[in-house]
This record gives sequence, structure tokens and C-alpha cells, in this order.
Amino acid sequence: MRSKNSRSDAKTKRRRSARTAPSQNEIALAEALETPLERFERLQAQAHQTFLTRLPELLEKHSGQWVAYRGKKLLDMAPGKTELLQKCLRRGLDPKELMVRKIRPGAGEPPTLFETGMV
Repeated sequence: MRSKNSRSDAKTKRRRSARTAPSQNEIALAEALETPLERFERLQAQAHQTFLTRLPELLEKHSGQWVAYRGKKLLDMAPGKTELLQKCLRRGLDPKELMVRKIRPGAGEPPTLFETGMV
């Protein structure tokens, strides 16, 4: 038989974990209430992070190809950017919600705005 304290401790742990991790319903509600700009920013951030995480594997198997992500989901790959965008548009995807990148060494680095010694 469980003691009253152990039941109380279990309830407290459940409440703490419920506070720290939002439920699927809470996530869905937050996504439904976000503005188009917030949605775009969330999807771009998720896509970028997923691309960076998978870049070593992509370089090994698909170097030189173009890849499209929407959020955390890899949508498609193609040898050319135009072909890839056309595939995504035929599927009815909003181009503003896509991140399209070429798989190449250095693709995960931020773009260089100024060459060293030019300023």
C-alpha cells in the first residue's frame, strides 16, 4: 500500500512535468493563434536547425543537390533549384514557408557580407 506522501509526491511530479512541457493541444493552439509572420519565422528557424543537424549526412549522400524543408520536415531534393521549387509548388506548398538550400561544404556557415580587409 502506498503512503499518502508517496501519492502526493507523484502528483507533484506530474504537475511539474506538465508545467515544463506543453501538451500537444497547447502547441496546436499556440500555432493556430500565431500570426503569418510568426509562423514564417518558426518554420524557417525549425528548417534551418534541421538542415544544420542533418548536413553531415546530406553531404555524404547528396552533395551538390538542392533540398527543401518546411519546418522540421525534409520535403524533397533535386539537382537544380528551379526543379525543386517547381516540385514544391505543384504540391501546393507556400514558397514563403520553405527553406531551399544547396547541399555543399560550408552550407551551414552564415553568409559572408564583407571580405576581410575590404572595410
